[in-house]
Amino acid sequence: QRLRWAAARRELLTAGDAARQVLRAHPKRVAVAVGFALMSSGIAAYAIAPGTPDPALSPRVTLSIALQTDAAAQAQAPAAPVGPPINPNALHVALSSLLLASVKAAVANAMIADGSAPASNAAAKVGAPDYLTSNEISHIVVGPGGVLTVGFTGAVSPDAVGVTLTPKLDAARRAVDWSCVSGS
Repeated sequence: QRLRWAAARRELLTAGDAARQVLRAHPKRVAVAVGFALMSSGIAAYAIAPGTPDPALSPRVTLSIALQTDAAAQAQAPAAPVGPPINPNALHVALSSLLLASVKAAVANAMIADGSAPASNAAAKVGAPDYLTSNEISHIVVGPGGVLTVGFTGAVSPDAVGVTLTPKLDAARRAVDWSCVSGS
């Protein structure tokens, strides 16, 4: 084992001597090569660093909807229907759609950035209400206070008017919480 260490040490010393000779013979070339390597690694670090967003600066949007899914809870529900028949799958698709999420994000971003809610689709920098449509959503209107009125199509319910989503800014958390009320 000692022979191995001695041989490795001799190789390192020989390599070190060779490196010193190259440095003495070509000091400018070595300096340029080292400088290039350092600049390349610095440029790569600055190119990669902005690619990761700061999670503290991104707005948080929360939508909570209570649903009764078990038989015991349904047994306690009122016997008379409260509203028109609703297709729960289509309602879920409508409320979790990217279309609605993008409008909510636009309103939340405006509220966090400006401290006040946009009062129209144009102020929220989203499309016109009749442009914001899908198979389940007939329109999305941004009203005063950033309140969203979402109209549903017949895919959700033949008689459903829609829902109203009301934002509430929590400046301390830099977040917007949403409450949802069914339309009349």
